[in-house]
Amino acid sequence: MVHISIIKKIIDGKGVLEMKKYKSNHIVLLIAHMLLVSSLIFLSCSFAKNSSYHDVYNKAEKEIVRGTPVGSKKLVTGVARVVKSADDLKKINNGDIIVTIMTKELWSSALKKSSGIITNVGDNNCHAALYGKKNSIPVLVGAAYATEKISDGSVITLDCSQGTVGRVYEPDVMEKMSHINMNTKSNVCVNIYDEDSTLYYGDWYGQEQSTNGKATPELFNKHYKSFVSYVFDMRKTLNYWRSWGDWTVRTGAKTQCGPFEIKCIPLIYDLYDKDDKYIESIISQVEIDYVNLLYEKCSAKPGDKEWRAHVLHSEHIKKLSLPDDVSKEILIKDPEKYKEFIERTTVVSAELRHKDMIAGLFVRFCSERKITF
Repeated sequence: MVHISIIKKIIDGKGVLEMKKYKSNHIVLLIAHMLLVSSLIFLSCSFAKNSSYHDVYNKAEKEIVRGTPVGSKKLVTGVARVVKSADDLKKINNGDIIVTIMTKELWSSALKKSSGIITNVGDNNCHAALYGKKNSIPVLVGAAYATEKISDGSVITLDCSQGTVGRVYEPDVMEKMSHINMNTKSNVCVNIYDEDSTLYYGDWYGQEQSTNGKATPELFNKHYKSFVSYVFDMRKTLNYWRSWGDWTVRTGAKTQCGPFEIKCIPLIYDLYDKDDKYIESIISQVEIDYVNLLYEKCSAKPGDKEWRAHVLHSEHIKKLSLPDDVSKEILIKDPEKYKEFIERTTVVSAELRHKDMIAGLFVRFCSERKITF
C-alpha cells in the first residue's frame, strides 16, 4: 500500500520529497512497481486492440441461434437436419446434428446417429436434455426459431462448451475463434457476447431515422416487402408451434416474449388462419396515424416488450364501441377474456382487429430492426 501512496504523490508532483525519505532499496522497489503497472496498462490496451478479437466481433453476426446447453460440454460441427415430421428422420446420417422443435422417445434410432441436438423449446428436464446427459452428446434447448433459422443440409457448428449459454455458428466463425481462449475473464469477450446484445435477435438492420419523427407512407412502402416477409415468417413459426399444442406455443414464446405478450398471442390466430391474399390486403391498408400513436406510446419505455404488448392491446380496446355492460378495463387487463368475448359475439369487426394487429406488428418490426421514426 505504501508504494501506491507514493505513486499517487509522484503523479501530484511531490515524488522527489517522498523518495528522499526512503533508502535506495525502497526506491528500486518503487521504480519496479511503477514499471509493472505501466506494463500492465500497455498490455491491456494492446490486448483490447488485438485484431483477432475484432475479427470475432465482426464475425459474431453469423451466430445463428443460442440457447441453454445441456448434455456434453462439447463443440461439434456437422450437417444440420431439420426434423418437422417423422418422415424427416429417414434423412439423418451418422454425425448429423438434429434440429427440431422437440424430440420424442420414438426417435431413439435416429438420435443414436446424431452428434448433437438443437430444439426450439425445452429445459433441463425435457426429453432432448435427458437424452444428451445420458448419451454424452451436446444438446441445445430453448433455441428459439432454430428450425426456421437453420437451413436443412447446411453445415453448422454447435458450441455447448462455453458456460451457461450455447450457440450455433456458421463454421468459418469457429475458425476465427479457435485460437482464442473464451474462458478468459477479459471484458472484451464478455461484451462481445453480452446476453442483452442485439446479436441475440439475429436479423437486425442498421438504425434508420425518418426525417420528421413520424412514420410516413414512404417509410412503410420502403420496408413493405421486408415487413410482409416478417409477418409470414411469424405466421409460419407460430402455426408450427400450434401444431404441437398450446403448451409448445407458450414454452417457445417464453424465449422472446413476456407473460402478458404470451397471453395476447392467441388473439392473432384467426388472422394467421386466413390465406396469404387476405393478409396482404390487410397489410396494404395499414393506418399510418395509428402506427404513429402506438409508436409514440411505446417509446415511453424503449425496449420494454411487456410495455409494448400492453400498449398495443389497450389502445385497440380503447378504440372499440362496446355495449354498456362490457367493461373495457377488464378486457384490457385480461387478453384471455377479450379472446372469449370476440369468439362469442360479433360486436368487434374481424377486419378492424386485424388492421390494428398489423399496425402493432409494424411497430414491433420497426423496434426489432432499429427503424426509428
